[in-house]
Amino acid sequence: MTRQIGEKVKSFLNMQGGKALCIVLLLVVVPSLYYGLALKAYGGTYSIYDEQTHMGYAWSVSHGEIPARGDLLPDEILDDLSCSGWRSISDKIANTPNLPACGADTSAEQSLGAGEQYNYFHPPLYYAITGFLARLVSMLYSEISFAQAARAVSVIWMVAGLLAMYAALRKWQVNFSCSLAVCSLVPYIPIFLNTGTAVTNDAPGLLCGAGMLWLAARFFREKNYHLLIPLIIVVFSCMIKGTFAFSIFALCFILVLHGLIDFVKANQRRTAVKEMVAACACVFVALVCVFGWRFIQSHRGDASYVPAITGTSTAPVEGLPIGEFLNTLMSSFDLSTSPGSLRGLDASVGYSGWLSLLQIVMLGAAFFLYFQNDGVCSHKLLVYSTIFGLLLSPALVQIMQYMGDRSMFVNVNIRYSIMMVPFVLCCWALTVQNRKQPWIAWCVSGIGFIVCFVSVLGLAPL
Repeated sequence: MTRQIGEKVKSFLNMQGGKALCIVLLLVVVPSLYYGLALKAYGGTYSIYDEQTHMGYAWSVSHGEIPARGDLLPDEILDDLSCSGWRSISDKIANTPNLPACGADTSAEQSLGAGEQYNYFHPPLYYAITGFLARLVSMLYSEISFAQAARAVSVIWMVAGLLAMYAALRKWQVNFSCSLAVCSLVPYIPIFLNTGTAVTNDAPGLLCGAGMLWLAARFFREKNYHLLIPLIIVVFSCMIKGTFAFSIFALCFILVLHGLIDFVKANQRRTAVKEMVAACACVFVALVCVFGWRFIQSHRGDASYVPAITGTSTAPVEGLPIGEFLNTLMSSFDLSTSPGSLRGLDASVGYSGWLSLLQIVMLGAAFFLYFQNDGVCSHKLLVYSTIFGLLLSPALVQIMQYMGDRSMFVNVNIRYSIMMVPFVLCCWALTVQNRKQPWIAWCVSGIGFIVCFVSVLGLAPL
């Protein structure tokens, strides 16, 4: 029976357009439906992860303004926040702490976060793309608000990321079945629920992470060090969000280290020099983008501005911050945990079981591939980049915070490591492919599909 089903599936895939149909169905239609249902369940409420500031930034850019230090959120966004609510809890009840009544004539300071645009320092590329698309849609269709259109753009970002992820896995020579199975898992990883349903500059994280994974295959596997395409990807990623540079640093560090080892061993010295030059060029361009924009924004607005949310997620540090640093160093390895943005959709035993299964995959993927010891050098470099990147992200977040105001985060949110998720999933795909058992990846994705759709539809707990 199983063999007959397998033969029918192969026959279908061999048909003209069969593979393309599967890609469209599993990477476009199903994820769009999932995120659409989640948006409906949230009922227009705002995400806890500063969505009002991201929404306000997108609104401002779409109207020709770039926020500066000390700016308040646009009145239109503050009004929508008051009327929509701040967070959707179970039973679809809007929890609206510190929000004025809908339609009330009140000052911005009475709103969430004192109505401040405290995310002014982010690069503008994401907000320009999202804002202009959302404004265009809301102008063409008057029944669709700017907020609704902007959240729909987040779904587009996720679908684009899924397609890019598939392309990156294929560049790593992962076969069709394993690539599709692993990509179809992505929407059901908790970290990607907020990115697909809220306005946040984490929304392009999957797309940019897939771009970095594509670069890793280009450098590690193909030994191709031409810089035009890599630098375009680097600039795009860093102008979306500054912390997206962390994965670039991790990738380039391993590339430089590998080049140094080859150079010292006098083994292909010319190739080793090309490796190091390519890595240094990528890092240099990333630093220019990140600190260049920071420099520009540091000279705009009120120089004495101190955000009202200062100290909300951080704690002052006395003495050397060794303990605080080590406490959060491994936080990125917990990629399967609920990031606090599920907004009531995880209230079931089934979802808890799904997170436990996902933890095995996400935590073990890089180690599974390493201990398989398949003898492929590029796979080892991928593993090293993945592990180093997962360690580097929270470390740099804490270092930057400490250098800023001598405080550190109590917990470093896994969102800062979102660019490393494609690396982890590539390790998982290669692991499954090495075992020649793609059904393992399909089973994991299938369980995620069932549990998450049941949760988002609000059916009885499993």
